[in-house]
Amino acid sequence: MSKIDSVPLEQSRLLARDVLDGLAAHVCVLDQRGMVITVNRAWREFQRASGGAESVLNEGSSYLAACENAANSNEQDAGDAREFLSLLWEVLAGQREYFEREYRCDLPAGRRWFVARVSRIAGSNPIRVVVAHDDVTALKLTHEALEARERKLAESERRFSAFLNTLPAAAFIKDQDGVTVFANVYMERMLGVSGWAGRSTRELFPPDIAEQMLEDDRRCIEAGFLLSEETVPCTDGVLRHFETYKFRIPREGEPPLLGGIALDITERRAMQEGLHMTRFSVEAASDAIFWITRDGRIVDVNAAACCMLGYSRAELLSMPVGDLDDESADSAWAAGLDELRCKGTIRVETVQRRKDGELIPVEVVSNYVRFGDDERNCAIVRDIAERRRFEEQIRQLAFYDPLTGLPNRRLLDDRLHAALSTSRRKACYGAALFLDLDAFKPLNDTHGHHAGDLLLIEVARRLKDAVREMDTVARLGGDEFVVVLGELSELHPEATAQVRRVAEKIHDAVAEPYLLAVQGAGSPAVTVEYSCTTSIGVAMFGAREGSGDEVLRRADAALYEAKALGRNRVRYVEASR
Repeated sequence: MSKIDSVPLEQSRLLARDVLDGLAAHVCVLDQRGMVITVNRAWREFQRASGGAESVLNEGSSYLAACENAANSNEQDAGDAREFLSLLWEVLAGQREYFEREYRCDLPAGRRWFVARVSRIAGSNPIRVVVAHDDVTALKLTHEALEARERKLAESERRFSAFLNTLPAAAFIKDQDGVTVFANVYMERMLGVSGWAGRSTRELFPPDIAEQMLEDDRRCIEAGFLLSEETVPCTDGVLRHFETYKFRIPREGEPPLLGGIALDITERRAMQEGLHMTRFSVEAASDAIFWITRDGRIVDVNAAACCMLGYSRAELLSMPVGDLDDESADSAWAAGLDELRCKGTIRVETVQRRKDGELIPVEVVSNYVRFGDDERNCAIVRDIAERRRFEEQIRQLAFYDPLTGLPNRRLLDDRLHAALSTSRRKACYGAALFLDLDAFKPLNDTHGHHAGDLLLIEVARRLKDAVREMDTVARLGGDEFVVVLGELSELHPEATAQVRRVAEKIHDAVAEPYLLAVQGAGSPAVTVEYSCTTSIGVAMFGAREGSGDEVLRRADAALYEAKALGRNRVRYVEASR
């Protein structure tokens, strides 16, 4: 048994008291409720020197209550007091082992600074907490007392200390052999290594990384400063990237040390890579992209925008958006952005003007983007000229006969329905003429289908020439055509006369001879002269007509009669009265 074990309990307490009283720091011991169990001599003397009663925070008083009063006060430092109180609660509750905070204290003798260090006594049950207040005023004032030749070093130390207390960054000091003199807590936690002091770079890092670090250290010692990027394995198993600022720390009469501050730039590098990929994607995009300000100025474009409009990037950045879009103006742009702000995204089709003056149809998808107080429109513009041509081709296939270019049955139904609606609205007459060529099959049999196609194309042209532009000429298939005459006279006799004149004009036009340049297989074209007549059934309609199908049925019936009577003639059916 050691001597200390043989000391009676009371003597142990007296010894502990002597140890506490021998400390320069102002120390008190708290129980789990924050009540003061004991204080040392420095604590009592400080209270007397500061003008307070000795019993204010003596044994049996509540340290926690004093902290709460400070936190609830209106003093400038109340926020710091609240933070201190919160951390103290964590220590008392066993959730935190240790913390320290520096604070200012205005005393009758002047302003002083203290560092309060709060730690839980290891293994204490119930919990016991030691609070030590160190007067650091002299340390604070040391920088002002240093001689001029030491000011630069003192300023570096002050900044270094402030940096360690405020920024989440790794900080270290090494000698010229790479042995660690100091490493901050952030560095230990980030790299998962404790006890850095006295350990060399080669012990702490993989060989390839260590050798590169040491080479950088040598370069820094020679140059005085070095900025480098280092990749280091961390506790999370991820290789993290650090931007390391290394600097030489001169020492009088001794070899210089090397200091360093390493900022974790892993996320920043990831963002830069993301921005680079985004920029590459934007530049490689086939759609034009414009960034436009609230007042309609273009502030950024991609390569596709330059290619689509024929301007250089510099030219586009000097132009307002109204110079490109014929349907917009600077005065109207603000209102457009107001709508965009509400909707987030707006899709429109408009026309933009190229540098050479050509107008191109475009689809513009405008997206509202906000950067702080700055509002932008990210407009994605697509040249839809090809799509428009494709849509027109689809429309032609859907509504027009591919051989003659005339409306097909589907479009004929729409046009006939419109003509019937006009007759009802204006109380006027109209007519449908159903045509069938009388000698079409012999031409196909003799000269082939190519000759028949040439004849149909020419018949279609003659029919269109024989009617007004507002009228409809349609091909139903084979050698059958329909002509719809709309907005005829409101008087039945006049309307009938109008229809008869058109029907006879068509009949005569179709009967004129045809000169067809027929191309044979492997032989030059041969001109074939051919005559062809037509049979026509005419059905007039008025305001009371039921449907387009009914009108066509009546016209078809009239056509059947014309054929039955020997072809090459016109038969009429009156409108419903």
